[in-house]
Amino acid sequence: MMKKTIIISCLLTLCALTTNAQNWKAVNFPFQENINGISFVNEDTAFLITKQGKVVRTFDGFESFDIFEAIPNVSLEDVYFINSNVGFICGSKGTFAKTTDGGYTFENLNITDSIPWFFDIEMFDEKHGMLIGMTREKETPLGGLAFRTEDGGKSWKKIKAIGMGYSELFYQNGTVYLLSFGRINRSTDFGISWKSTLTIEGSPGRSLSFS
Repeated sequence: MMKKTIIISCLLTLCALTTNAQNWKAVNFPFQENINGISFVNEDTAFLITKQGKVVRTFDGFESFDIFEAIPNVSLEDVYFINSNVGFICGSKGTFAKTTDGGYTFENLNITDSIPWFFDIEMFDEKHGMLIGMTREKETPLGGLAFRTEDGGKSWKKIKAIGMGYSELFYQNGTVYLLSFGRINRSTDFGISWKSTLTIEGSPGRSLSFS
């Protein structure tokens, strides 16, 4: 599966290249906002979120759009929809919200008393998933913060910190990869236990993908 960040990059540039890219076409969005995340349910149905807090839905392959104001005054960072009705969004000010009506309404799940900045939400199968970000607390502003679910998102459990500045999740063939500041963390039990590897010279990264 092509990593969402690659798709977002292509959508943001609105490229319509004619050489060696016949499968791409330009998409004219009905708004002028930064797209921070996208989740495909199928080839025609997708949900996008913007930095300015909007949720955008298409059912016809980007020919038309429905636009919703999700949570006011929140910068949204990521979106993941299990199907055309049930999905999650996350972002600044500790925002982690769920919809069961296709984006018309969102319920803030309030899974933490702090006000972290969440960057990524991924469901690995029907039951297991993770939410990651940074604590943003005064004592540990860059501390990593992560939660996991084993019941399809009905409940979330905080996991033990394994680094600083969690930025992205990637799942492939039974292994969860979590990118933190200077480290790539791997789990084969959906986030219960982890093994870590330094990045090149321990440098930080923002995106992670394997093929």
